[in-house]
Amino acid sequence: MRRYIPFLWFVSAATAALAADEPGIVSIRDVPADGGGLVEIQFDRSDLDQSGSPTPIAEYEVHRRVDGFGPGPGGWEVVGTVAAMAWSSYATVVPTVVDSAGSGVRWTSFFVRAVSGAGVFFDSPPDSGYSVDNPPGPLIGLVLDETGYLFWDASVESDFRSFRVYGGDEELFSEGVQLIAETPQSMYDVRGLPFRWFFVTATDAAGQEGPPARAASSLEQVPYSGDGLPPLFLTPHPFRSTTIVSYRIPTAGSVTIRVYDALGRRLETLIEDEWHAAQRHELAWRPTSAMGMFVIRVEAPGFEETKKVVRLR
Repeated sequence: MRRYIPFLWFVSAATAALAADEPGIVSIRDVPADGGGLVEIQFDRSDLDQSGSPTPIAEYEVHRRVDGFGPGPGGWEVVGTVAAMAWSSYATVVPTVVDSAGSGVRWTSFFVRAVSGAGVFFDSPPDSGYSVDNPPGPLIGLVLDETGYLFWDASVESDFRSFRVYGGDEELFSEGVQLIAETPQSMYDVRGLPFRWFFVTATDAAGQEGPPARAASSLEQVPYSGDGLPPLFLTPHPFRSTTIVSYRIPTAGSVTIRVYDALGRRLETLIEDEWHAAQRHELAWRPTSAMGMFVIRVEAPGFEETKKVVRLR
């Protein structure tokens, strides 16, 4: 979105005579589904941006108004550059000062400067637009496993705040659902909760809530004795560099933990025939392989468990 703001702009007589050589902003639009903070500026070229020009244009600079300063060049900062290619028009994505959200529209002012190789420049009239703080996207990977735990993929949003877990008796996410918990973790224990359906959403720093993911409850949920946690889980999950492998051994004895790729090929052995007490154990795992999906397999006396895990870029 854009609007024109009348602006006191100081130019010399020589600059005014070359007004036709200034670029002109055509539009300033929000970048959709970006998490907020960005707009796309489209502008027409300077007349000097062409072959044979006596003052050829080398590049364009996008300047953003800095609050608290008066009019003129002193109150602006460069937030983007575009190489001059003798095109009739250009487009580039630049950051705004602040997002517009529920509190209303927050405008940011810009102008485009055409810079010649000789250091001479020509400024467009200023214009303004706003970016929108888009709500989080749909939740991915929600599952309710056999132990009665909900698991889902961690958020990769830069302004992520928390997840919300809901329960309800209807398949649709409606006013009848009840908020169960709000958590930064990508797992939650729903054993024994009297709901037929569970829903999970993500929220951002502005308090906006994304669309819900849904999972049906199961009559075959199996409570796990001991510490109340799944026998094998990883946190965080997905992860970028390191994740914690947490596993509970029911009987003391030798333990082996191996890592496989999605095709079943063994990649690493984290522990081999190492004696463990009958209790919960944890180890930090930093893969030697690139990103992708892996399978962790824990083997112990009377106990075998596998878990898929995803490493992000």
